Amino acid sequence: MKYNFNFKKDGFIILKNFFDKKTIKSINNSFELFNKKNRKNKNENKFVVEKNNIKFIQNPQIYVEELNKIINFDLFNTCKKILNENVYLQAIDYHAKAKETSFTPPHQDNFYFCLKPANSLTAYIPLVNQNINSGAMTVLIGSHRNGVLPHSKSKTAAFSSYIDEKYLTKFKKTYTYDLSIGDLAIHHCNLVHFANENLSNTLRKSLALRLNGESAKFNQLMKNKYLKNLKFNREK
Repeated sequence: MKYNFNFKKDGFIILKNFFDKKTIKSINNSFELFNKKNRKNKNENKFVVEKNNIKFIQNPQIYVEELNKIINFDLFNTCKKILNENVYLQAIDYHAKAKETSFTPPHQDNFYFCLKPANSLTAYIPLVNQNINSGAMTVLIGSHRNGVLPHSKSKTAAFSSYIDEKYLTKFKKTYTYDLSIGDLAIHHCNLVHFANENLSNTLRKSLALRLNGESAKFNQLMKNKYLKNLKFNREK
């Protein structure tokens, strides 16, 4: 089914063939090698390991410098047009989902980002082809227009907070990403999204780049709520 994306209304867009496929494949190969060498390092502060694979890396560009090639003018200009203001790169995360690993619970990025106003985007870049079978991301269409919803504590690896189902019943429409190497998905930081388990034999790998608008400001009260959930998540 073809979907006509409207960012203001829906909270996300998908841009097909945005990046050079050879570049993305090369970056993916570099992460494959890095994962094989470092997936035993469970005590590394910046890694989260699940099922003998690195699930999450904070600031992965430190370890795989090649990914800096995709942080380019086209990406910044696209995000600038969406937010209608200048943007800057705040953070980069690497995410991977192996077969039989945990479900990614419904959440909003801005519960983690803690920004007011919520002028921030997540540029989601698949390193391998992704669909519903491999645990691709599902978004709740239009949910970005309701502010930050209450988040509960979670023990899910790399996801300390989730939104209880009772807050989500009003969102009737969903969309599950079907992405190929070279595609770019961009979503608003208040858009609710989740990902089911990976049923395939392929490690579902992606990069998430946070691009903030210059008007977005850090909010300490929001940060305090997030830190309580994070502490619970990290406790053994």
